Amino acid sequence: MSGTVTVPGVSGSTVALSFVGTANIGLAQQIANALAAAKTAGTLIVDENYTGGALPSVPAGDTLELILATSVSGVVSVPAAPPGVSEVLVLPFGPGTGDETGDPNAVTISGSPALTIMGGGPGSLTIQDPNSFVVGEGVGPTDSVTATFTLADSPYVVAMGQGFETVFAQGTGTINGGPGTDFIDVTGASNTVFAGTGTTTVDTNSFKSDVVGGSASVLSVLDTGFLDTVAAGSGTTNVTASGSSLIALGGSGSLSVDDKGVFDTIAAGTGSTAVTAGGVTGIVFGSPTSENALTVDGAGGFADTVAYGGAGGVFSSSTPSSNDLLFAGVGSVSVDASNTTWDTIVGGSGSLTVNAGSASGLVVFGPVAGAGMDFIGGSGSATVRPGGQRYGVRWFWTAQHLYWPQRNAFSLRWQRRYDAVWRCWRRHELHRFHRQSVVRRGCGQRHSERERQQHRQRVLGCDRRPGR
Repeated sequence: MSGTVTVPGVSGSTVALSFVGTANIGLAQQIANALAAAKTAGTLIVDENYTGGALPSVPAGDTLELILATSVSGVVSVPAAPPGVSEVLVLPFGPGTGDETGDPNAVTISGSPALTIMGGGPGSLTIQDPNSFVVGEGVGPTDSVTATFTLADSPYVVAMGQGFETVFAQGTGTINGGPGTDFIDVTGASNTVFAGTGTTTVDTNSFKSDVVGGSASVLSVLDTGFLDTVAAGSGTTNVTASGSSLIALGGSGSLSVDDKGVFDTIAAGTGSTAVTAGGVTGIVFGSPTSENALTVDGAGGFADTVAYGGAGGVFSSSTPSSNDLLFAGVGSVSVDASNTTWDTIVGGSGSLTVNAGSASGLVVFGPVAGAGMDFIGGSGSATVRPGGQRYGVRWFWTAQHLYWPQRNAFSLRWQRRYDAVWRCWRRHELHRFHRQSVVRRGCGQRHSERERQQHRQRVLGCDRRPGR
């Protein structure tokens, strides 16, 4: 989407500026409306062909409009206006790469925290220290723009264009991506970044910053901050997280998260979601309404929690992970537990397939309803309870021991995991035989229960029976 905004010039003339993108046109129109209102009120002073340096004298309460000369190059310094004066710098460079009314020379504009900049630019434009900046169509698809916003510029507003554009956000403000290729480096607190329709890369090492995906765009986020939020849109969103307490929300587009952070939370949207849960104490939620299965790779994580949604999903661990907790939902869930230690799997109402593989200390609770569970034993220790479906477990036997501890219930227990319980049971059985053969037959007396209990404690060191 492109449009034209008109701002006042000298002697009743006007300057037409072209912009691309909804955010650019909207912000530019707000600035143009403010200039038109100042002209109507008789408080607008226009300096045409401005080349930098000293400002004209402007009374307090008025608005100063500086129209940059198209022939400038190099560094242009724009001093701060007097207190109470609004200052706007207009870049009247035409569309293209400089062969029309634009300037092919590189320009660096050094502004001030109260300066608003709007318009096109030459082939290479650098902006330092403005308050607001909206990029015009004069910056073509092959041109480049670099803008730096400091803490003193807060709260700043940026609308990026169709070129190769870089923003360094060191304070607090709002950055709108454009249809071009954008790189946004966020180190200040409480920034809000909106991805445009092009390709947007956000590197955030900040506090409580928000990144919102756009439509038909590719958004890549590298997050090392604290309490940041990433909300995917209808485009493709890729997140790499190594900070703390990140919240990543899926949208209607695809979401991919490589999480190596701490206390991060990831919630799938209606689009496809793939998560590498390699962090510590993270939480992953599947979508209750999505038709796309959730894919999770444990990949070195610790104490992560995964709750599958309506479409179910798969879990595996490409590198060793431990202490993960998996909740299956109403959909079909398949788990490859190889490379895991002390993981717990809790079935839902959908079908559950578990391949123990090389897992160690695995605990599985079968589904409470539905089609039941398929369990494939492995080479490590595992404990399986069938859940509400008493006869719903199908065994694919590769283990060494199978115990049937009670009627109408099935349990797979490894001797290594429950050896203490079975030793206690064997001691009880040994004592029962000893009591029958010695106490009753050897001495011919019927001892009291208290005497028999004391005898068990003294001789066997155990008074426990199965089930107690």
